[in-house]
Order: sequence, then structure tokens, then C-alpha cells
Amino acid sequence: GHSLVVLHKLRLSGINAEIYPVSDKMKKQFALADSKNIPFVGILGENEWNNKIITIKNLKLGTQESISLDQLPAYFL
Repeated sequence: GHSLVVLHKLRLSGINAEIYPVSDKMKKQFALADSKNIPFVGILGENEWNNKIITIKNLKLGTQESISLDQLPAYFL
């Protein structure tokens, strides 16, 4: 549900994005993204959704930050 809303918002902004297809351990999800050369992973749990934020992890730098869902498309542009 929530992830699809965010995915749609990103794609409408011209940002290439995809959703990890199943519930799995975060480490496995990050490893798949890294193997596909995907530089950023968004973490959107129930807590983030309720607070209208998303945590963005930069896989190349190993850093992460939380931003407002409203600011998400602009973060990548």
C-alpha cells in the first residue's frame, strides 16, 4: 500500500524506482540493490509513514538520513 504511493510519486517525477517484491531481511534487500548498482534505498515502515517521512540510505557512502515524504522527489533531482 504505502510503498506503492511513494513509488508512483517518484515515477511521476521521472525517477527510476522499484519496490523489493517480498518481505525480507533488510540486509538481503540492501545486498540486492547493491548488486543491481542501485545507489539509494528508501526505508518506509509504519513509523515512517505515520510521521510522513522516509529514510534514504546511500549504499555507496553508507550514510542515511530521514526526509519528509513531500521532499522526496526533489531529493533526487
